[in-house]
Amino acid sequence: DTPSYQCRNGHIVCGGCLDRLTVQPERFRICPTCRITYGNDRIRCLVAEAFIESRRLESDHEDGAAAPAVVSGAISSQQQASQAAAAAVRVLRRAERVSRVYQIVADVIGGVHIHDGLATTSEKRKGRLPYGSYVQIAEVITIEVTALSAETTGNNNGNARSTRRRRGLVRGRLDAALGEGWISIREAGTGGKTFALQIEPASFMIAAPSVSVTSGLTLDSARLQGVDGSIRAGECVDIVTLHHMPKQGDRVRGKLATGGWITLLDAKNGRELASPFRRGVYCTIAKSTEVTSSVRREVVGMRRLEPGQCLNITNTVYDAEDGCVRGHIKASSGGGYVSLMDKTDWRVHVQYLPLGAYQVQKAHGEALPVHNGADGASSVPGGGSTKLKPVPAGSYVEVIQTIYVDKESIVRGRLLSGGWVNLL
Repeated sequence: DTPSYQCRNGHIVCGGCLDRLTVQPERFRICPTCRITYGNDRIRCLVAEAFIESRRLESDHEDGAAAPAVVSGAISSQQQASQAAAAAVRVLRRAERVSRVYQIVADVIGGVHIHDGLATTSEKRKGRLPYGSYVQIAEVITIEVTALSAETTGNNNGNARSTRRRRGLVRGRLDAALGEGWISIREAGTGGKTFALQIEPASFMIAAPSVSVTSGLTLDSARLQGVDGSIRAGECVDIVTLHHMPKQGDRVRGKLATGGWITLLDAKNGRELASPFRRGVYCTIAKSTEVTSSVRREVVGMRRLEPGQCLNITNTVYDAEDGCVRGHIKASSGGGYVSLMDKTDWRVHVQYLPLGAYQVQKAHGEALPVHNGADGASSVPGGGSTKLKPVPAGSYVEVIQTIYVDKESIVRGRLLSGGWVNLL
């Protein structure tokens, strides 16, 4: 009957344990999971209490006690609301401290909700992030939420039977500057739905007439880089870290590998000041494309590729001495480095397979199969069906990631709505 509590990150602790912790010196009053200090205000965890109560009643019923009104049999209409909200959270992958920028891509009613804690079923909502907005994430964790929900039994007496639903989620904790809270980034497993996409560090080409380079993250920091403190259009840079600045014009800033910060995106005005060379699938278009074992082109080549070959590029780097952007080829595609663009003559050696909207073109009006995993097999925690609901011919899908499956010579795309389809 002891009340359940939680830290500010949503980790559960029983009342007795919290009592013992609060009498200790402040440096010892910490959450055993995330190490955050417990404050003077105690945060009740009603989700845990509801779940514990349901388990206790279930155990009493198994021991021959009177049939409870929850869990194992019919439940009254007054209890359905609390029963549906009860949930348990199990950590599948430990929390990871990060500093990442995400863009909200889930076009759902109300946007992506911000919750007080890890659970999504009964935690208090603190607000929402609309489609297209950006957010700074300080921590990510993969969890499994087990929700107890009420389902009608089909009779007319208002009774219902509870069921357990398990759902894996990758959750992200907002940066402290935005206030405490958690959002859903995507469903666990490679075939799950995506709610927010990371803006990844990469090589960027300056698209604006010029961008200012500052010594610090904020816009009022001292200028660097040359006499006028700016980088001109067409120049390429390597960005190693990104940061969202909601209080400085809703800008996304990037830290240069050579030092200093620039603005990559002005979200308030919808202006892209620099365009990334994204990782993903590239196809060779030159008559002969050389692959080297090192970033530098002067290294003896490993092999040459003919036009029309597909490659998995895992990351990009700008070689300032050679004036070209180089892409690292995934080991399964043979490894090595290839030139994505040569600034000396503005030649494009390989063509990026774009993301975005695709229309299903299937002969004879057939539907396009959708798989859980990129390899055509299930990759959902705990198993699951290999195929998801197919996409009808003529309809449109949103592709957010591409991968080349070498053993099958097929390019597959990951859908925003979940699952993978064949693109090429």
